Amino acid sequence: MAAPSSLLRGELYKADQMGAIFKLRWVELWAGGKGELRWGYPGPNAGTTDRGISDLSGATVSLGAEEWRGAEARFGFQVTPRSRPRTYFFQASSAEERRLWVDAIENVASPDVTRSNLGGGYRLIFMVRPQYPRPWGIDLGSAPGLPCVTVLEVAGEEARAVGLLAGDVVLTLGNTVLRTATVAQRRDLLLLRQPWMAPLHAVEL
Repeated sequence: MAAPSSLLRGELYKADQMGAIFKLRWVELWAGGKGELRWGYPGPNAGTTDRGISDLSGATVSLGAEEWRGAEARFGFQVTPRSRPRTYFFQASSAEERRLWVDAIENVASPDVTRSNLGGGYRLIFMVRPQYPRPWGIDLGSAPGLPCVTVLEVAGEEARAVGLLAGDVVLTLGNTVLRTATVAQRRDLLLLRQPWMAPLHAVEL
């Protein structure tokens, strides 16, 4: 039997217990049991999530402030578990990225509530994995002021065939949120070893 997979994962900024200092963390959302939100350090140890909220059932998720940290925009949201009297503060790097996380956490916390997932401007692209060692043929970039990861160039046949365009913003690759091109490149290498199609959430600019 295959190991269970997280619903959504990627990098978010998380506040300390005082809610004042935000640090980058690798975050994973799991739907099993009562739902879990786990986090740990990003970078080479991404995937090691030793802290988190073990019960998301009935949790309240709300949008927070939008602010600038130096040259980087941050888009906040809060998660308050029903099972403990504490609110956890997170920040995404774009409004689109924040909406992905908020929608996904709300769906786990309150699965019986009907809501429109992601909004109307998004499209889900299924791209067949090129035969190894051929690359995906997508040049991805990220910089302050760009929401998530932007397609700079489409060179691969598979990418062109599914309608991916230069200027598209790619929010997720598989179940991984692409906060920066560095995350995208690391996830791309992992996907080259997977035998299934890679879904991408892309939004038209």
